[in-house]
Amino acid sequence: MTRLLLACLWISLLACAAPPGARASGSDPCALEAVHTTFLQVWNRDRERRPADWYRLFSALAELGIDEVILQWTRYGHTSFYHGHGDLLGPVLEAAQRYNMHVMVGLQYDPRFWRAIDKEPKALARYLAERTRSVSAQVDELARFIRARRLGAMVSGWYIADELDDETWLEPQKAHALTTYLQTVVQAVRHSGLDRPVAVSGFSNGRTAPARSATLWHGLLRESGVDLFLFQDGIGAGKLTLAALPAYLAALDAEFPGMDRQFRVVTELFRQQKGEAGRFEARPAPYNRILRQLDLATRHGTRRPVAFSVPDYLLGERPDRRALREQWQAALTRCRLALIQ
Repeated sequence: MTRLLLACLWISLLACAAPPGARASGSDPCALEAVHTTFLQVWNRDRERRPADWYRLFSALAELGIDEVILQWTRYGHTSFYHGHGDLLGPVLEAAQRYNMHVMVGLQYDPRFWRAIDKEPKALARYLAERTRSVSAQVDELARFIRARRLGAMVSGWYIADELDDETWLEPQKAHALTTYLQTVVQAVRHSGLDRPVAVSGFSNGRTAPARSATLWHGLLRESGVDLFLFQDGIGAGKLTLAALPAYLAALDAEFPGMDRQFRVVTELFRQQKGEAGRFEARPAPYNRILRQLDLATRHGTRRPVAFSVPDYLLGERPDRRALREQWQAALTRCRLALIQ
């Protein structure tokens, strides 16, 4: 009886500590429990991290329920993050191994991509042919790197770092060039000795009808052999609104029944700011807005939602990150306590 009273007291205290307005939002705080995957971006400054720093990062992720990381890229332009003194991929996989997590390995991100896709179809096809050669070669490099370190068990998949919008690829010639590119990368994975599911992400600018967007993306995956589509909800970047998002998710549900290709919703944990000279800047989003996003994300898709991104907007000691993390942790604690009653 005493243990039961203490448990009830804990739940009551935690409920009182709930973030202001959490219940008023009408969203279920336990939707946070569905988040087990986050993106992770690496930069040159991360080369200064020691193995212990990566262990601390992955420990913090594990405390928030994360068990899979999508490493967004392993090469940014010509800068590689898996060679020599600057190797970051090895420490990331080793930290994942320690905390029993998995990593989806991202391929090269090319800053030229956004300018190239605006070119006329023949010029774009030449660019994608060049990209096909470099990315396919990188798959082989990465597979050898990972196998040599016997870390293949930590790899849950491959991520093609080119993000797809729902306007550019409506043009048949451009769609054909993109399909050929994606198909060749998939084949490189299949023959790499580290055959894992291949994922790509995309977003809507809100100007294409939801059904047409969903048909476009499903067609690209079906024809190229890519296994998983990660749909960025666009709320943090201001591309979609919470009112518009459900129609896009419903259309994707209709196109991706889970029988062949799959899709997951990427919940953006940020609110974009106006940066200097077009530079991307963002801050953690309000807790209640994230709950509303996750409430939608957990009701759509063939697999659990993905967060973008826990390291960037929940970890660290900046006051806004710390505040969001404390709200997140409190909600997880309440939900977990409720489950054991």
